[in-house]
Amino acid sequence: FADTSITSDHYHRVKEDVALMKELGMTAYRFSFSWPRILPNGRGSVNNEGIDFYNQLINELLKNGITPLATIYHFDLPLVLQQEYGGWASRRILDDFENFCRVLFENFGDRVKYWFTINEQSNMFLLPYLMPVNESSDISAEKQKYEMNHIMTLAHARAIQLCHQMVEDGKIGPAIGLAPNYPASCKPEDIMAARVADDFRTYLFLDLYLYGEYRENIWRYMLENECEPTILPGDMELLKSAKSDLLGINYYQSRVVKYAPEKMASRDFTVN
Repeated sequence: FADTSITSDHYHRVKEDVALMKELGMTAYRFSFSWPRILPNGRGSVNNEGIDFYNQLINELLKNGITPLATIYHFDLPLVLQQEYGGWASRRILDDFENFCRVLFENFGDRVKYWFTINEQSNMFLLPYLMPVNESSDISAEKQKYEMNHIMTLAHARAIQLCHQMVEDGKIGPAIGLAPNYPASCKPEDIMAARVADDFRTYLFLDLYLYGEYRENIWRYMLENECEPTILPGDMELLKSAKSDLLGINYYQSRVVKYAPEKMASRDFTVN
């Protein structure tokens, strides 16, 4: 019987783990802050034990000549915020996320100079268990996803602006899960299918991050399918004004894409 309650026990083995990193010759280490560990209630009182743990990790890394690369949000929304207002489904999260960022920058910005705002927003968009929808809502699941994606991108933009204000010489940007799509053949329809797959899988997110814009064909799709997000005054201006200093790429795989006729049965699909 496997007991996962302890696992790698990094919390208690920080010095030992960093010593192994140095032995391996690592010059940088990317880690993620846990929002619930820092702010158990999502906001309000700060958990000093959480602050102490990350201080110990960061100081140990620097002492061993290893540059810390910190991710602000990595799939671990405080449960209380999900229960209170639906987490990323509500714009109320923007202030709570900005407050979380402020706590991080205040406590660690003097030593951490490289930051990633949100890990793999693209994968959260695709995987329901990472960005759950409200099954009982009158709003379609697809529209809920595009709404949450828009709100999450606004949170990303506010984090960038705050970092530039608070962290001297700080560099910040997103970390995307990238999966290139290649056409299954040289047929025009397969080539176009791969391009569209890239648009929805990658450029939906990169265009928002880097240009503060929705790609025209994606916006047209959302309008035609009544799943476009709510755009409030100032939203797009915020996205355009938040300039990333870096782009993190998590690369796991590529995909082969083939044109699928509109009436193609689901049993005819294969994944490569």
